[in-house]
Amino acid sequence: MVICCAAMSKPAMFLSSEISSFSHHMQLNFFGVLKFIHPIAKRMVSRREGGRIALIGDPTVVEKAIPGMGAYACSKGALEQLAYQLKAELEPYNIKVHYFLPCLMETPMLKQQRESYILPTKILLGNRPTVTPEEAANQFLQGVSMEHFIICGSWSIEFLSTLRARMSLIYCFSFAWIGLIKKKYDERQVIRTMK
Repeated sequence: MVICCAAMSKPAMFLSSEISSFSHHMQLNFFGVLKFIHPIAKRMVSRREGGRIALIGDPTVVEKAIPGMGAYACSKGALEQLAYQLKAELEPYNIKVHYFLPCLMETPMLKQQRESYILPTKILLGNRPTVTPEEAANQFLQGVSMEHFIICGSWSIEFLSTLRARMSLIYCFSFAWIGLIKKKYDERQVIRTMK
């Protein structure tokens, strides 16, 4: 099993951010993971023995927009889409993909990060519950043993993640009839012009 976790965050409001900050977040949080996973996935496919790849995401992407976390959230959003793509493309090769969305983990990095939060970020993230790295590891291993693709660190993350996935299906079904009506209308227009 390959577990890839890359995380760096320098909170800043969008208007006071430099484009280079977004690029820096993408380079580490997304491209760092991509450059690490890509050759490993190719090797797993060529060996034809299956395998497992786990990406560690962040529920900040699933939950809501947090002022000051734009560059970080964008990079983690890209990582989330990579996880979905890997799942879709690697499953036929018997390679299991897991996407773990842990709660905030009480680590020295989080402590340092909390000191640098700007006020809006501090208010929204300051009192969030945390778990120890050991608790997060247990949640992750339990999800892997149950063959889950998305492994959530709390019920609220799981609820929001599931709701988000279901909403895209509901959205597709809700507006599919508009496409059908437009198609029928266009067909009739073609028939009328042919007459």
